[in-house]
Amino acid sequence: MSLMQFLCAFLREYVWNSYLLSDFPSKTGLPTPNVTTIHVGYCRKGAMKLSVYVLSLLLCAGTALAQLPDSAARKIAAVTAPRDRVDVLNEISWDLRHNLPNLALDLALEARDLADSLGYAEGLGWAFRNEGVSEYILGNYADALTSNMEALRIFERLEDRDGIASSYLNIGLIHWQVGNLDDALRYFLDALNLEASTRQQGTANANIGLIYAERAEFEHALAFSHRALQVYRAANDRLGESTALNNIGWIHELQLNFDEALRQYMRSLKIREELGDSRRIASVCISIGSVLSAKGRFNRALRYFSRALALSRRIGDKKLVQDTYQELASTYEALGNFEEAYKHHVRYAAIKDSVLDEQKALDIAKVEANFRIEQAEQEVMLLKRSQQLQQTIVYATSGGLLLVLIFSVIIFLAYRSKSRINQQLKATQKQLIVQEKLASLGQLTAGIAHEIQNPLNFIKNFSEVSKELLDEYSDEQTPTEQKPALLGDIRQSIEKIHEHGKRADGIVRGMMLHARSSSEERQFADVNNLLASVVELAGHGTTAMQTGRQPVFDTRLAPMLPTVKIVPQDLSQVFLNILNNAIDATSERARSADEDFEPRITIESSVHNRSVRICIRDNGTGIPESVRSRIFEPFYTTKETGKGTGLGLAISYDIVVHKYNGTMEVNSKENAYTEFIVTLPAE
Repeated sequence: MSLMQFLCAFLREYVWNSYLLSDFPSKTGLPTPNVTTIHVGYCRKGAMKLSVYVLSLLLCAGTALAQLPDSAARKIAAVTAPRDRVDVLNEISWDLRHNLPNLALDLALEARDLADSLGYAEGLGWAFRNEGVSEYILGNYADALTSNMEALRIFERLEDRDGIASSYLNIGLIHWQVGNLDDALRYFLDALNLEASTRQQGTANANIGLIYAERAEFEHALAFSHRALQVYRAANDRLGESTALNNIGWIHELQLNFDEALRQYMRSLKIREELGDSRRIASVCISIGSVLSAKGRFNRALRYFSRALALSRRIGDKKLVQDTYQELASTYEALGNFEEAYKHHVRYAAIKDSVLDEQKALDIAKVEANFRIEQAEQEVMLLKRSQQLQQTIVYATSGGLLLVLIFSVIIFLAYRSKSRINQQLKATQKQLIVQEKLASLGQLTAGIAHEIQNPLNFIKNFSEVSKELLDEYSDEQTPTEQKPALLGDIRQSIEKIHEHGKRADGIVRGMMLHARSSSEERQFADVNNLLASVVELAGHGTTAMQTGRQPVFDTRLAPMLPTVKIVPQDLSQVFLNILNNAIDATSERARSADEDFEPRITIESSVHNRSVRICIRDNGTGIPESVRSRIFEPFYTTKETGKGTGLGLAISYDIVVHKYNGTMEVNSKENAYTEFIVTLPAE
């Protein structure tokens, strides 16, 4: 290391961090936090830190700016205002992330330090975002998650929808890479529901399509991918368009439609070559080589893999290098060149171990857990302040305690006589709730029994295919050159068996979660998680039982809802009762509506006046005004004989209003919509 580089590193890592840490309020017994977790609000020595930053910038200009493309260096040099410099550094970091991720990371760190010294919150948020994206491209997933979580904190404080959506998308990608498909899909849907900028909308649709593709739900995957393509083309986003085309090609490849997959990949490659995006060129070259190899055109496939490997090594993308080695090993094996196949397989295994091992997965889980713990600690501090205020009020009103005691004695006698009646009513209410839940569960079970038959049929069919392939492989009359292809078919059948086994397992676990016995012990619960599980369970039952048009479940869950203290099974039963009514209403209207009618059920959660608000709306037959005032009455039903007990909404109203001190309202218009609004006080 040269003297200039040493001085640069010393100023940025030692002196600079010392000034940052000196601004953080000291508390006895608490460790000094890492510099990356310090918020903008603690910066009180901006002038001193800015001077240190300028000094380090002057010393390091020869080492950092020398690596920049000429146009980028001129753009930075032309900026004089510090805030404008932060924006330019962020812009260039984003542009260079795929071709020069290490340099993009350096620029993001420089933007982060300068924005922090200026108290420029928005610039700091985007700098953390760019830092996280660069770390992700370089395969440092734990560091990437830390930076994106920090960006999310800042954007939520600024109420910046575009920034929040970008953070959700990046966090979802990290979960996807480590195999957490459910968590990844949740983050992508949250980003989509924010209705942020066109670019974020396109990316969210594209990523959701990829998750559905991995789940082999190809119809949904293509629908979201084509929607992303439309969004990108409307915005004239050529890079996004190439991504959508690449995703569509991958979905066709998974369906073994190799000709269409190759056509889409080639269209994507043409755009990426025009843009000069090295990372994405390498990615699509891997895809093209994979399809060519599947079509038996191995030598041409090797040319694309070689190009992908050269580009991936140049930009330092470990994941792309890993994927290329894996494809090269498979192709050389198909050519019968087992020596080269073995060499590339060893290289693939080594890269894979360095990119993601068990410890890195634990690091990612630990980072997110720490983020949640920090939020919980903040909520505890707010609760303590509230308790202190309540204690002050108690002291101030202690003089009226005697009057309260006298009044309590007067009402006690009346209360005691009513207590026995209330206990009897509660016992009856519990029986009714159990009966209604069992009836609802029975209806769902009948539907899900049909739904679960689908993955079981797949497992049965693919196991029979695997047996036939093994018999053919073991047959001495089978030519030797056909055996590698037979092994590939056997492996694919086993993967399908595993995939559909996981699907069946998910359905069964959802049923068990809904059917498990409920204790009356209240606990803090996340309403979003309850809604998601109930919607998934209702969706499975609907898929199996509906013979006509099935409703679309449009879930719009607000992030970071406060928790509510409830018995989770109670609230699940309320949501399920409302959803069952919505499904029935949309199905009834669909039977008589035009072909253009799309049954839709929208589920939204939000915070309103310190309460959690849940809105479930359908576009079904609606509720006539003449009976709307009676729908919460026990045993009153508008359904046909044998199809309704008349207890579902009555019990739901009793749980929400009387048990949890919430509200339950209904709005409706005939042949247009019905909307139930449940409000629960937050803890």
